[in-house]
Amino acid sequence: MMTIFVVIACHFKSETELCDTTIARLQKALGMAWELSPEKPIFMVGGNVPYEKGGPTLQRLMKEWLVECGVEKYRIVFNEGTGTFSEGRESTRMLTALYADKVFIVSSSWWLWSGMPVWRRFAKEHGLKIEATAVQKTGGWRTRLTYAAYAAVVYTAFLFGVSSFVEARLNAMQAKRLEGFTWNGCA
Repeated sequence: MMTIFVVIACHFKSETELCDTTIARLQKALGMAWELSPEKPIFMVGGNVPYEKGGPTLQRLMKEWLVECGVEKYRIVFNEGTGTFSEGRESTRMLTALYADKVFIVSSSWWLWSGMPVWRRFAKEHGLKIEATAVQKTGGWRTRLTYAAYAAVVYTAFLFGVSSFVEARLNAMQAKRLEGFTWNGCA
């Protein structure tokens, strides 16, 4: 069994740079890992999307950042989702296969509003226990408002039993990120 730190990607600063929010999340996860699991931290990073098609993905840049900070490459795993539902579903499946006994989801408070209900539902399906860790003072007002609306959609979908429909629609929309993802989450 092991402790895994799941770092939710945010966005790009440029084609080859992580945004400030993603870096803040990585710093938080790294600090937690050295404190809670110093001998063998495992990191899961998402963001299998490029800024422009064919360019480096968020997850590749996140892995490079962690390696530069001293994390061994084999301690970093990728998930393949492109949005909250696909990342949550795929990651919880992978976390089960990795025999994770403790999972920390590291993201911004505004992402947790919509993301954690999704991740908790999928984690429950796999018998996983997950904890959320919020990184404060990230993202701008546009991002916070967008994610507040997104959270309303997620909660409503769960409340009215239409989460499968919402998941399918959002996954289809967010799969387009594979062609390029230039939205600025720090705005």
